[in-house]
Amino acid sequence: MDLVYNKAQATIIAAAGNKPTFGLPGVQNLPRAPQMCATISKSEYVFVPPDPAHEIQNSKWNSRGWTHQETVLSRRRLIFCEDQVYFECSSMHCYEAMKLPLEALHVWTRQRFSKWNEPGLFTPLSKQRYPLDETFRQISQYTKRDLSCPEDILNGMMGIFGAYANIYQSFLHYGGIPIVPDVTLEDFDSGNIRHSTRVEQFATGLCWKLKGPSKRRLGFPSWSWTGWYGVVDTLNGYEGYIRNSHDIKFWVESRGGGLTDFETFCDTPNAIGSARNPGTGLHVDAAVVKVRFQYSTPYPLGTDLQAVLETENQSLVCEHFYLTPHMREGDNLCQKLLTEKYDGIVLGVRQGTLYLGGDDSSEGYRTMDGDAENTPVVLVV
Repeated sequence: MDLVYNKAQATIIAAAGNKPTFGLPGVQNLPRAPQMCATISKSEYVFVPPDPAHEIQNSKWNSRGWTHQETVLSRRRLIFCEDQVYFECSSMHCYEAMKLPLEALHVWTRQRFSKWNEPGLFTPLSKQRYPLDETFRQISQYTKRDLSCPEDILNGMMGIFGAYANIYQSFLHYGGIPIVPDVTLEDFDSGNIRHSTRVEQFATGLCWKLKGPSKRRLGFPSWSWTGWYGVVDTLNGYEGYIRNSHDIKFWVESRGGGLTDFETFCDTPNAIGSARNPGTGLHVDAAVVKVRFQYSTPYPLGTDLQAVLETENQSLVCEHFYLTPHMREGDNLCQKLLTEKYDGIVLGVRQGTLYLGGDDSSEGYRTMDGDAENTPVVLVV
């Protein structure tokens, strides 16, 4: 779908109505919303339709999962609203209620559009300084939307993944987990480049998390965000990629039962096609630690859970943990969670960062020194 939207002259979008059969206002027999007018003291006053941004953002079309790729992959968008048509491309936007000559939409040199007329609603995909952040930002926006068929959760992102593969030649995904090149390190610290491996990129992608409690989506692996209902949170690329400090290994199992090591799998010509439908399993050879769970403050005052693990130097690492909706505090499963220990796979270590303040620019961050560089990353299974 990425090629369809990218090669099309324009994408016609029906933002009016709550069902696909509503039609396009102003086309054939479907009238637009009436434009009110009044004559007062021999002067005629006409109601000008408002900026269509609110209508588009709150439309049924903008809530559907499949239409997310239309917003970021289309070169030009012609959107039919209740009372006017809105146009937006990668350079400018305009709508019928704003009747201005084309010259007035440019700066005086006419070399570019005026800043106030830049694209307003949609941001097309482009090469970014932090591609991992951008990829998960798209996944987060996509998972906020509705799907009529839950089994389409991965297919609805394939167009965006395909577009990223054209932007970043080494971009892949497996079961929805993005395998993103570490352009961050190449651009940010060109004097000391350490290219991450596919295993490290995949391990970093496994660090996704949800914004709140969720439940399983059947038919998809539990290690992928596609296997859960709920909104995926964004990642912070400033934390850096996981370094394979504990020699973790992944193997992809084919439907015939054969195993292929992950680096070799990523180099095969059909890797992207196979990624749409993972085989019967993902095999992992990794160091294992014990993880326990506790309330962040003394119970019953506290209701937030933490996952706690003990590192080699006897220090404790805590992270927030969500209960899924079918679990309730005090039931048998919750009590078991608080009294037993569980296995955690050590993915590696991640280089920490420290925000020094000021603004959101990259100069506000620097690498932590000392033990902070070796923050362990553990996946509870």
